[in-house]
Amino acid sequence: MKIAVLSDVHGNTTALRKIVKDLQERNISKVIFLGDLFIGGPDAKGCLKVMRNLDPIVWIKGNTDDWIDEELFIRDQLTDEDVAFIKDLPIVKSLTVKGVDILCLHGTPRDVGERIFPEMKSDRLDDILYGYPEQIILSGHIHEPYVVDIGDRLLVNPGSVGLCNAGDDDKASYAIMNVKKNSVTAKIVKIKFSHKKAAELAKSCGMNNVEKYINKIENRPSRHI
Repeated sequence: MKIAVLSDVHGNTTALRKIVKDLQERNISKVIFLGDLFIGGPDAKGCLKVMRNLDPIVWIKGNTDDWIDEELFIRDQLTDEDVAFIKDLPIVKSLTVKGVDILCLHGTPRDVGERIFPEMKSDRLDDILYGYPEQIILSGHIHEPYVVDIGDRLLVNPGSVGLCNAGDDDKASYAIMNVKKNSVTAKIVKIKFSHKKAAELAKSCGMNNVEKYINKIENRPSRHI
């Protein structure tokens, strides 16, 4: 079974739709979303519609998903029901697929804004994940895609769909897990999207700080929010 893992869309429907197209071409219908859908980009309403159509089997709340009320540009695009739905999402979720236990996070179980880096030591990771025995860990937040083994765990970070500013990359990023009986492999997929279209959308929506947003999607590296 193939499952797509997405995270950190940040209001970029241009990039998100390119990934949806890629999923359709690969005939992948099952999706896990690790949060940060809106803040940082222009199109909250569009992103919510696309994500709901994807109907993720797991949908996690990211750290910026709690900032909706502070961003009036975003809040004005959403209904009260939309906001309540996002704020009520879990920050951690476990599921079992074909005998494989998978832990889904945006940050860590103890803090949605805490970061898991690929160079993290095994004892540090064990401390962060204390009480969670799952061997497959899906985490987002840092916009840095990776698939690594740390100790006896496989860690997968799909990177960012909408603000792909890790290293020198400017592509939309997601992960594909291939889950077989009692085993998982994973890979990172990077997709080109039109920065011009994304910028035009931001300008047409009346987004504040458009130039700052354009710099981000065209990649001004950071190890994220």
